[in-house]
Amino acid sequence: MAAATDESARTEFDAAIEVQESWKRHLQDEITLGRTNKATASVADDATACAFGNWLAGFEATGRDQRNCERVKRADANFHRAAGDVVGKVERENLVKAHRILEKGRFRTSSAALITRLKE
Repeated sequence: MAAATDESARTEFDAAIEVQESWKRHLQDEITLGRTNKATASVADDATACAFGNWLAGFEATGRDQRNCERVKRADANFHRAAGDVVGKVERENLVKAHRILEKGRFRTSSAALITRLKE
């Protein structure tokens, strides 16, 4: 694992917030269309398949940052599982449940938790 400076980690975390916030719009578009694409499906369920998750897997926090880094990793994994739930519902044409997960369910709560962790 590569160690990173606080500044480089903050840059990655800030970029991840922007990308993460775009996921909701992207998933909403897929619900509206009633279909997903292969790229969404492959990244949605695997936290290390996206650029941030891949970076995070190789990031080595030290000292007091280590605990927060572990929290971010867990929150990112939960976020990806929730996105995978939405994608799975869309693929099974259960668009009402997909929308519910996105707006009021697990996706919403995991998204908020990830943003909170990234801002700490």
